[in-house]
Amino acid sequence: MIDLLTALLLTSAYAQDIGVLEGIAFDGLTGLPLQEVAVRVGERSVETDEDGYFRAELPAGEYTVYLDAPGLNDGTVEQVY
Repeated sequence: MIDLLTALLLTSAYAQDIGVLEGIAFDGLTGLPLQEVAVRVGERSVETDEDGYFRAELPAGEYTVYLDAPGLNDGTVEQVY
């Protein structure tokens, strides 16, 4: 089971219509971070690092986060605003 911890933060360094989505993908059973997981949000695609961390700058809005990793069945994880 893969869990995703995310937070959508607006940064003051950018115009208010740009946000930053940051998160950590981790194994829900062991609590260990998952590296090299493909994370797709809108038209952006990023990969988690060795700590399971990812970061994407996006236009402000509502998104569905998709993960692509071995053992993950449906890939849709969470909606973020």
